Amino acid sequence: MIHRGQKPHHWALLIGINFYVEEVPLKGPVNDVELMQEYFRRDKRKVDIQVLKASSTAVDQPHPPENPAQWPTVSNIESSIERIKDNAQEGDFVYIHFSGHGTRTLLTNPKIKHGHKDTGDATLIVLGDDGRREEDLNGRFLAIRLKWLVDKGLKVTLVLDCCYSGHVYRHSKVPGAIIRTSGRAQPTSSSSYPTSDLSRAPYMRNAEVSPEDWLLKPAGYTILTACGPHEVAREVDVAGQTHGALTWFLHESLMRLQHAGGIVSQQSLHNHLVARMHSVWPSQTPMCYGRTDFCFFSDLQVKANHKFVLVEENRQKLVLQAGRAHGIYEGDEYALYPFDASENSTNLPPGKSFRARVSSVDAITSDLDVLEPRDTAMSNESGWKAKALTSISPHKIKAGLLDSIGNPSQWEAAARGSHFLEFHAEESQGRSCQFYLESPQNETYRILDSSGDAILGFPFHPAEDSGVSDEVLRALEHMATFKFIEGLDNRNPNPQFEAMFRYTLLDQLNSPYDFTGTLDVDDATIVTLEFENLSQGTPLYMTVLDMNPSWGISCLTRNDGAAGYYTVLPRCSLKPEAPKPRIRWKMYVPEHLRKQGYCEDIVKIIVTNKPTSFSPFLLSKITEASHRGAAHGLSKLLARLNPAQRSNTGEGDDPEFSMVNIIIRTHFRAP
Repeated sequence: MIHRGQKPHHWALLIGINFYVEEVPLKGPVNDVELMQEYFRRDKRKVDIQVLKASSTAVDQPHPPENPAQWPTVSNIESSIERIKDNAQEGDFVYIHFSGHGTRTLLTNPKIKHGHKDTGDATLIVLGDDGRREEDLNGRFLAIRLKWLVDKGLKVTLVLDCCYSGHVYRHSKVPGAIIRTSGRAQPTSSSSYPTSDLSRAPYMRNAEVSPEDWLLKPAGYTILTACGPHEVAREVDVAGQTHGALTWFLHESLMRLQHAGGIVSQQSLHNHLVARMHSVWPSQTPMCYGRTDFCFFSDLQVKANHKFVLVEENRQKLVLQAGRAHGIYEGDEYALYPFDASENSTNLPPGKSFRARVSSVDAITSDLDVLEPRDTAMSNESGWKAKALTSISPHKIKAGLLDSIGNPSQWEAAARGSHFLEFHAEESQGRSCQFYLESPQNETYRILDSSGDAILGFPFHPAEDSGVSDEVLRALEHMATFKFIEGLDNRNPNPQFEAMFRYTLLDQLNSPYDFTGTLDVDDATIVTLEFENLSQGTPLYMTVLDMNPSWGISCLTRNDGAAGYYTVLPRCSLKPEAPKPRIRWKMYVPEHLRKQGYCEDIVKIIVTNKPTSFSPFLLSKITEASHRGAAHGLSKLLARLNPAQRSNTGEGDDPEFSMVNIIIRTHFRAP
């Protein structure tokens, strides 16, 4: 029955295929959808569930035993999505889960401008209408149907427990595991599916990766996949039943939250899925794409109140999934919480954590030593979430207190718990400060840059009791965090790793920019970053951050604000004529800086040979009325921050990273 109430309704379409004629039959997909079906049946929100499945049969059976109306065919899947579109109301939530084989479909129609022309479109392998053969459900075809839902104002979550990289790993052999990817030669498509109603995303500050894969570049919805684009998805045996690894760990995590009553962020759920997967198969990493501002599951919250870093246990050693590239130092301390510790309040629950200290730092990971006994109930935890307690970085951002600040000792004490900020009274000699704080005639607080120019466009009013202003302290902590991240780099890079890739900035005519130091462009200019993986078989992971003039940090390699990396496969694994991956964005001068005539952004390009998240680097804009002033002091900051701590040399499997900052000065020319 269709629900028509005031509260948003929840819809679930579950698709599982064991029965394959040409492909290797699977054991887990039908179990997957039945597992999720049972979970949703117990949901207090009364989810409207539709199941399409094809169970395995005896060898002599030509088609699945289910009623043909339940078969996971292209037409049944399309009609199921149409049913949701026709009956759902704006604001409703939609969950679509696919378990089965996946592959890629190469494009042969030169008129089609969308899709990955080098690796093909992500494709789900479903049944033909007669149930006796397979049929490809092309990613663009599915993306268009999902766009139907998004255009109606529905909030869509898509879970893919399958491979979509068969062209790379179709000959892989994994003992004791079934791989959910096609073993056949890579199919081709003339792209007969319609694409006219699938419009391109606008060129704003979000990047547009080209060539595009519409299914894995969601516009308005969220995708959770079992693995990265160069990995394989596996099945697991649990108590005699086979399941897709992603589905099993997702269900396990949701049930755990339900029993514990914990409410966590989507980022924490994804981190936990990664930890659980890596505890079994380190080479399979679940990926999350698209929007993060809504959530289908009731035990998850949209906005994170805390920033956590994933901790995995490897050979009885706790490993923080952050290292020198993230600004971690030996001696930093963290509080470690179990996955189900609730995050829906400012203060985390007491008694559910223990402290650990960083004992050694690698490129993108760090080892932790436990400082206090763990509760017995937490000893079997496979993945932790860590919240920073103290940082002993010798390169904190210094803020000077001018003599108009009458209570410098209170300000210095207030900043002792800060990770990135420290205060120094004016009489301190030999101090070179990035910021200065003053309060002329005790009327207002002003923040100055190192040249003495005001860098915030509005005054702060001092507290009546002459104490420390929380508003000013928060602003300075935010700015110090920004400058600390800006200054991170690898001061002693590995030349062998640096030779594995090449990137170029292109203008609007796709010609390389010729610049030294700062790139000057006009307002509304589209800048393109072209990246090439020159290695002989190593996937590389590229994160591009935009550090904007309003003290905000956003991620250009992932849509809708969430930090993510773009996986770049080696050129040797692609067709010779395959285009190089590109990211495009538009530069513009914010309204409040147009009188100044220009602004400066810093584009930070991070390349690693292991997947790693830089989500803690993201910052909201401090204010639409703020600006940095003319002097950045970038070269001085880079000279002071993050000295050489290199411990890795040579090529191979050692984690490596490269960081570079590109300053882009955008000019506004009044008409």
